Amino acid sequence: MGWAKRISEHPWLSLTVSAATIVSTILAVFAFILPAQHSEPGEARENAAQIFSDIVGTWVLQDSGSAPWVVEYKPDGTYSLATPDGIVVGFYEARNGIFSSEAPELGLKDRGRYQLLDDQTLEMSGTLGVSIWKRRSG
Repeated sequence: MGWAKRISEHPWLSLTVSAATIVSTILAVFAFILPAQHSEPGEARENAAQIFSDIVGTWVLQDSGSAPWVVEYKPDGTYSLATPDGIVVGFYEARNGIFSSEAPELGLKDRGRYQLLDDQTLEMSGTLGVSIWKRRSG
């Protein structure tokens, strides 16, 4: 007796296989119809305000030495970082405590964890270590 015949003789197994087949077919159709989600540099993200809302704003690096480092995370997924050596611009994603950033013109990429310690304090831990940023008001 073949496996298909055994399944068809058991109503619950038959129903389960039918439901699984329907769900698989629907998922395959959606995968074909919907465009792949990817982040191209400069590509606007529809839900950017929702994704980036917890770190959007201007932040100043604490203990940066004589000249402050200032980063602005924008709701569209772009950022600009002003350092004593110049300005770096790029793209970022931050959600669920994980961030990634890229500055394509400089070939820089970073990935790590972030945590809002309070409304005014952002802790980031990436390839260069841990840094503490204070929200710039006004």
